[in-house]
Amino acid sequence: MEKPREYTIQRIFVICAIIGTAFSLLSVIIALLSYLQSIKNKDDIQVLAAASNLDKSLGSENWFIYPDDNFSSIGVKRLPKGFIIEPFVKTVETSNGIYSKNGERIDDNNGAHIDLKTALRKHDIPDWQKKAIDEWKAAKLIDTIGITSQRLDSILGKGNWIKDERYKFLARVNRLPKDLPIEFPITNVDADNLKYGVGMKPVKAGLSALVWFAGEIRDSKDN
Repeated sequence: MEKPREYTIQRIFVICAIIGTAFSLLSVIIALLSYLQSIKNKDDIQVLAAASNLDKSLGSENWFIYPDDNFSSIGVKRLPKGFIIEPFVKTVETSNGIYSKNGERIDDNNGAHIDLKTALRKHDIPDWQKKAIDEWKAAKLIDTIGITSQRLDSILGKGNWIKDERYKFLARVNRLPKDLPIEFPITNVDADNLKYGVGMKPVKAGLSALVWFAGEIRDSKDN
């Protein structure tokens, strides 16, 4: 008569062990979900930090979004002297070099390209730039010419520019023949140690410039 009782006790121990294992597994799953949520929240904080602090860090109307919806990068007309790399910044690139160390002070007062650790969102486009970005995109939608050497001749002056050997969408201009508005098919311009974006005032005539376009520069005969 003792065997059935022992058997019952063993079954109870087995059941308890299974329940304990299940609870342990559940605890691991909950901890993992909590960790993943914390990562998401951290990313959200980085996004908010970047969006809310760029004006403070770089100056209002001194930074801009590129018109190709690449929200992981921004341009800066003139980097504030003594700019400190903040946690949401991945790299800062100027004509003098690339900086990436968190907390590093940059005594470089030139235009800059900044890569962010977490991308901004569409609603983070600066208010002053929204209309110009919309007009740029509308022009791109109806464009039938493409980015050809003949088109660049009309914009930059024939014999006044060359296509960069490394970047097929970049033109190196000897001197701008006239004030250059930043509008389609141009995405941004480097001139006089500054970087100009869509929505900013035209680049003054007479300056040497790097003009970045929305796609590869093709010879007119390739059309």
